[in-house]
Amino acid sequence: MNDFCMGILMKSDTGIRIVSRMGRKQVVSSRQSSAGSKQARLFSLCLLISNFILVSCVGNQATFQASKLEDKTKAQFQPAPGARAAKFIFTDSASGSFSPPAPGGNLIHPAIRVFNADGSLLSSGGPTGSGWPLWITKVEIGVSGSANPSAPNGDCARFATATESATKCDFSGSGLPQNFNQLCGAPSSIFRISEYDCVSSAGTLDGNGGPTDGVYVRIGLNRAALADFENFSLTIEYSASSLRPAPADPTQCFTASGIFNPANPNCSDFAWQLYLKQATNSVVQPFLLLFPPFTGSVNPTTLTSGTSVHSRQITLPVAADSSITEIQLSRTRGMPVSAQYTATCDDPSSPGANSPLCVGLILRSLTLFRM
Repeated sequence: MNDFCMGILMKSDTGIRIVSRMGRKQVVSSRQSSAGSKQARLFSLCLLISNFILVSCVGNQATFQASKLEDKTKAQFQPAPGARAAKFIFTDSASGSFSPPAPGGNLIHPAIRVFNADGSLLSSGGPTGSGWPLWITKVEIGVSGSANPSAPNGDCARFATATESATKCDFSGSGLPQNFNQLCGAPSSIFRISEYDCVSSAGTLDGNGGPTDGVYVRIGLNRAALADFENFSLTIEYSASSLRPAPADPTQCFTASGIFNPANPNCSDFAWQLYLKQATNSVVQPFLLLFPPFTGSVNPTTLTSGTSVHSRQITLPVAADSSITEIQLSRTRGMPVSAQYTATCDDPSSPGANSPLCVGLILRSLTLFRM
């Protein structure tokens, strides 16, 4: 552009020199000053116009390139089609995700209904039904009973009966029959784990995230139905109560070698952990400790326990490993029966403790969000 402007000035300068050769030196001399000023203005105007043209061209090219990059990025990070969320409601009623199990329980009890995040029904036909999210191959739980060899006590992990909400405990810990006045049962039809019943008789195994865990929640993933970059946000609604509060001495939560382990017997009454797995038969290191923390503990002064409902949200970075096809939540440890445990959570007037809100867990819902 500068060469172009210099060419224009050379043409103007040539004209002036012609006048000079004609002998009109005085006129030329007087015009040279004005011509110089004119040349400067002409040169500046030419540069202004050329720069405007250059900026316009570069700007248009940059806009074009940015548009191409945006289109490429959108195509690269386009999520897979289908439902963006799936909610499973842990009841065995028509408004929940599960059917009533057989009387003897079930080591593998599948979900047959899935809901949208707002609670409206998404599909009721199981994993092969119309509308079921293609990226979920299964959701199953362990229901205790004679058909579940890893959790044979039928009162350990099951859906609450119609009368179970009336179960009472003695949060003062006196053990006197007349002091069993505090409600500690679960609402009808909801899935609950009564820890006292899990440990009061032999047979309930501590889980390790593997295929033989008796008390668990397992979710299967179809990675082919998900984009490579997609992760999950897992939201759990629950109530979790313990007999003892968190220890005042934090060293109780460390192993002898100094490794932090909140599942230590003196650190918590029971523990659940979350695993990200490649297959049902896989046994891997836990990804996250779910419980503790608890929503509360038995308080002999206020006569309360962990009855409040909490919501916990967890990010699952499955995009980092395309081989992950299962998410498993497993009960990994319980607290042995003691005199204080019995005096607080086991009403002598009724068979079975059935007291998840003394020590135990109530699972209300689990929602997976693709992100």
